[in-house]
Amino acid sequence: VEVSDSIEIQFIISDSTSDLITIVPEYSINEGTTWDTANVVGILDDLADSVYTGTIIWPSHVQAEGTDQENLKFRITPHDIDSGDNSVISFHLDNNRLPAIELVDFAAEEHDVVLIDYVYSDDEDDTHSIELFFSLDGGYSWLNGTVQPYDPSGDLEWYMWLTEEDLPDREENNVQLIVIPYDNDMGTSDTSNVFALDNYQGQSVILDPIAGEQADSVQIFYSITDTTNDQI
Repeated sequence: VEVSDSIEIQFIISDSTSDLITIVPEYSINEGTTWDTANVVGILDDLADSVYTGTIIWPSHVQAEGTDQENLKFRITPHDIDSGDNSVISFHLDNNRLPAIELVDFAAEEHDVVLIDYVYSDDEDDTHSIELFFSLDGGYSWLNGTVQPYDPSGDLEWYMWLTEEDLPDREENNVQLIVIPYDNDMGTSDTSNVFALDNYQGQSVILDPIAGEQADSVQIFYSITDTTNDQI
């Protein structure tokens, strides 16, 4: 079970002598190696047998903000004069605040290694990664793109899309990206502007031979071949 923020904990106390009972709630984020007192909402002291069944609420974000713990343990220990047997439950606490990404527009035409420039926001400033998908058909279908960190400043704020691995020798005029940020969880994605990708670099030029001796201004004739009819 995955829970977050304010968590309702139900309890049932058993005491054959119907003493007034005090309960101590605690939580552990390290498999029970250490325990911290849980600051809860509810009555904890001098519980009469008429309220041996009850509920407390743990506003977990106050003490465990940003925590994403698969097996968080929560226990309650009853006391009258002596301590009784505690009861422990485990659950997935996910107080991770999701990251978000905002892409900076790409140039009208890109090629080869495309730098992915973006603004990353995360209240907890977690280490993050990204996943990239590209579309060539106006967003109807999406394919997984090959990305690699680009870290010239040590801040890891850019990634590279290695388009030669995904679209070698291709020229596409309707490319769009979706980029998804991850810390421990999937964050809020952003979709890019539409741009052209020109990975066809097979242009060639042929110079016409020049006969005889030349002087001063020499006229040179050439012919260019480009199967994609780009501006050269």
